[in-house]
Amino acid sequence: MMIQPQRKRCAPKENTPRGYWQTALIPWLILLTGCAASDFNSRETFSGFCPPLAAYSDLQQDQAAEELSQLPAKSALAEMIRDYALLRAMVRDCQGK
Repeated sequence: MMIQPQRKRCAPKENTPRGYWQTALIPWLILLTGCAASDFNSRETFSGFCPPLAAYSDLQQDQAAEELSQLPAKSALAEMIRDYALLRAMVRDCQGK
């Protein structure tokens, strides 16, 4: 008959109170549950957080369009301006316009 060594049970560290992790996780779980219950696609939720858009006059827009048309097709600046146009469209959608 072979005698097997007894395994030691892991005892909590001396400075960690019993149930520490359960107590620490409860507030986080409550917060995460609250976030999951909200509708992140709702305009009403984010309407107060939409950044304002700069207003450009018709003359400025015409000048910018002319300058943009003179840039090479694969220009880095032209691509950045297209990205900016997309961001402006997203902000207008956020504002419900």
